[in-house]
Amino acid sequence: MNTEGTICTINLIWNFLSGNVAEIIAICALGLTIWQAIVSRNHNRISVIPDLSFELTVSKTEPQVSIHLFNHGLGPAKIKKYSVFIDEKEKDISDGVAAFDEIINALGIGIE
Repeated sequence: MNTEGTICTINLIWNFLSGNVAEIIAICALGLTIWQAIVSRNHNRISVIPDLSFELTVSKTEPQVSIHLFNHGLGPAKIKKYSVFIDEKEKDISDGVAAFDEIINALGIGIE
């Protein structure tokens, strides 16, 4: 093994690094800034996710069933479609109130 060749290579590397310290630090800082921006963007996306929950209320004194939908998250919730399933079959709810009367009777929660 050639000792002079190894020392020469080490000197070349050392000279390059010592002559370009500012550029190396700038490149490292740029890389860390880009990484931090990506992590921050992902965090901000997760922070504004909607958190939906609902509450079903059946009145014992009036013929009334209420379904309340709440958004406990920070982000807006976009409801594109909702469906009602009874016994794994989707019910047609395009008729409005009449459809919900049928659903309530099918569930057996109607007030006599």
